[in-house]
Amino acid sequence: MPEQKGSYIRALRILAIALMVGVIVFYILAVALRLVDFMDTTLLQDYAVYIVIGLGVVAALFFIGGRNFFNKKIETIKNSSETIGEKLNLYRSALIICYAAFEGIAIFAIILFIVTGNFWFSGIVFLMLLAMISKFPTRQRVIDQLGLDWNEQQEL
Repeated sequence: MPEQKGSYIRALRILAIALMVGVIVFYILAVALRLVDFMDTTLLQDYAVYIVIGLGVVAALFFIGGRNFFNKKIETIKNSSETIGEKLNLYRSALIICYAAFEGIAIFAIILFIVTGNFWFSGIVFLMLLAMISKFPTRQRVIDQLGLDWNEQQEL
């Protein structure tokens, strides 16, 4: 049975939204835990600045690495002679890896927020969510990124 038009993009959107919602829900739970003084954070307060800076550097590296990996993969897919189905599968895997890099840093920042109680980690979480939003799959974005011709666009 052939897939309905637009079902591929819809599936990518659902995946992207699910990953972002997971980060948001985990963050809300973390804030709730911090508000009820879930754990003593005085032991790590002296190191909080170093932890924030360290995670900031790691987040920047993951952001740059995830974005560069995605862009290189997209360029490879764009220049390939694969069928539209194979191109879309490669695109999906590249998007998942990129989202995994962003989500991994966001979750790590949330864990460090729970442990330290330092709200500076929220900034890293929100930056990673913005990075995920910037890669959110739309029909036009997929067409533009993969350089699909008119026939491939009709199959999409």
